Amino acid sequence: MTRIQQASGLLIAPLLLMGIAREANSQDNKDPFSIRISSPQATLEAGSEAKIQIVVTNTSGVPTSLRFYGSGNALLSGFRVHAYDTQNRHLRMTPRAWFLSGKKASVDDKNDYSGMEYKQEFLLMDDQDYLPLTPGRDVTFWFKLFDAYNLAPGKYMLSVSIQDWKSKVVVTSNRMEITVTEGKPVPPPPPDPFSIRIDTPQPVVTAGSAPTIHVLLTNTSNQPIAPTKGGDSFFALEAYVNNAIGQRWVFYGEASGFPLMPGLTSETKLEPFAPLIPSPGQYTVWVSGTDPASKLVVKSNTLAITVTGATR
Repeated sequence: MTRIQQASGLLIAPLLLMGIAREANSQDNKDPFSIRISSPQATLEAGSEAKIQIVVTNTSGVPTSLRFYGSGNALLSGFRVHAYDTQNRHLRMTPRAWFLSGKKASVDDKNDYSGMEYKQEFLLMDDQDYLPLTPGRDVTFWFKLFDAYNLAPGKYMLSVSIQDWKSKVVVTSNRMEITVTEGKPVPPPPPDPFSIRIDTPQPVVTAGSAPTIHVLLTNTSNQPIAPTKGGDSFFALEAYVNNAIGQRWVFYGEASGFPLMPGLTSETKLEPFAPLIPSPGQYTVWVSGTDPASKLVVKSNTLAITVTGATR
């Protein structure tokens, strides 16, 4: 064997080893699945119920699983939805979508959710199913575009991403272009059948004690407000208490004197703190009630309450 042959033989071995290492490395870095998004129409009316479809395919040889909730609702199932304008600027999601997709929302954002809607969505997120995704299998998810973004007429690019819980790899879909056109005029919401106004003479209380919340419920419609349950004269109220980091407590009370005739006011008092909230801190309080006839949830103004340490 010549020196040239010997040298080339010495070179081939490291190259083969490098090739094997590269192949192994590429397999390690391979995405566990692919994501493809699509829309039945490329042109969508602003504010419509348009749904974007997401198809996830296991492209690896290893089984995995995905969080699957709300019949495949992508926002509840952990997907991040991304929208970009024509300047490639990343747009901000709506507070509701931001919260549901698991990102940290501000207290003000969370205050947008009142009544049963917030409670049901919060409970949904505590009860998640994981769907097996075997090699080659497809799973379809969806989301309502205008639940995720308030998009004005114009052109946009959309994509979604999700992190594989096993490998911690974040997989991103294709980018899809859509055109948003002017939507049909939306009729104004019906007026609230009543108003709720709350006040307290005790904006500062000691931990373990309860501020008295005065509740004035006034019938602002031209129809009587019926009691919550037939056969009695009471109207159910819910008092919501939030602390500075977004934790929430719900207390229940009743207003009396129903049915309430147009123009009349029912006055009641609630004590929604003690003994369940003993910790000092800043809290916000509001009260809501649901009209039995229209099912509209009416929310009061918000009060700030300070809870101080117990005196010795």
